[in-house]
Amino acid sequence: MDDDSLIDDVLKAALATAAPEPSPGFHAAVRRRLASRSVSSWRVWVLAAYTVASAIACVWLLRDLPLVLVGACLAGGAGAALSTGLYASRLAGLRD
Repeated sequence: MDDDSLIDDVLKAALATAAPEPSPGFHAAVRRRLASRSVSSWRVWVLAAYTVASAIACVWLLRDLPLVLVGACLAGGAGAALSTGLYASRLAGLRD
């Protein structure tokens, strides 16, 4: 048997089995554990200050680049941060 047919057989066997499922209470337990955590107002202010400071640092570090490119970098970073935050909150079950 050559390597290609051996790999094909292994893949067929793996795909023929059922995908593992977590226990019925798993999702509820994860949501309970994560939903109990709330963000206090001072943490929001710290995150806001960090956001402003990092944006200022980015503008200063990219000062030799064209303004359009600096704006695109800031917009791309903000979009990546926003999408990551939304993805994490949906995983946590905090937003539907």
